[in-house]
Amino acid sequence: MNTRWTVAALALGVVALLGQNAHAELIPRSQGMVYDDVLKITWAPADLFISGYQSDVVDWADALTYAGFDDWRPASMSVSGGLPTGTATPVDCSEATEEACRDNEMGYMFYHNLGGSSGDDLTGTQGPVMNIQMFYWSGTNSESVPGCAWGFVFTLGGHYHVPGSYTEGAGWAVRDGDVATPAEKVTDVVGAFEDGVGDGTLAGSGPGDSADGRAGALYNKLLEAQAYIGAGDYPTALTLLYDIYKLCDGMLPPPDFIDGSARQEFADLVMELITLIVQAPTP
Repeated sequence: MNTRWTVAALALGVVALLGQNAHAELIPRSQGMVYDDVLKITWAPADLFISGYQSDVVDWADALTYAGFDDWRPASMSVSGGLPTGTATPVDCSEATEEACRDNEMGYMFYHNLGGSSGDDLTGTQGPVMNIQMFYWSGTNSESVPGCAWGFVFTLGGHYHVPGSYTEGAGWAVRDGDVATPAEKVTDVVGAFEDGVGDGTLAGSGPGDSADGRAGALYNKLLEAQAYIGAGDYPTALTLLYDIYKLCDGMLPPPDFIDGSARQEFADLVMELITLIVQAPTP
């Protein structure tokens, strides 16, 4: 039986659920990229494209090949308005809820990933993101003013629609999904488990004295999967990860081996890793 593709059906079936009830975090990746674990997008370095009109930014992102990936697009200010480009009025993330702001990738970066407030200057280096420019064009066009497009100002946290062919700005490219290798991603998952146990958001679950043993057994399975990934044995790692997912997914049978406020988030991370391995080239 091909374990790799048996697990694929599960991975693709639940991937739409990932990110619900999550908190914003930027995870550093190689070559200056960062991964947004709520929007499930990877941001290219902030200074790859410094100056051009909005059409230049769109064309640049469409043609961009970076870190081996060629499916980049300009960051959006209204995902619901269309990708890679669309027409809409963006959500104002300075006032909107976190969940509503998820439609505005630029706004989400400023207000949630970087923790900015209206009026803050978040240019330069902020956490894992280096060389943020003042003004970025998005791939979103204005629906109320023909010929104008939306841009985001990182010196203020504001968004403005201005003529796309008269104003120069930078471009910031994103792509859907993570760019981590399976080895990098499993390290994230192991760290999430250890952090959860350490801060009490994850704990063993079971009758009597079995709870600690169950948590330990799941952790050992995770370390075993990490070792198989490091050795390039993806089929065996997938079998273990599928077992781990069933022991923390909140569904019966089998009973979960862990519980706590971070259980679903941890299960989501395990499924992200499964999906990544399924889609990764065979080592």
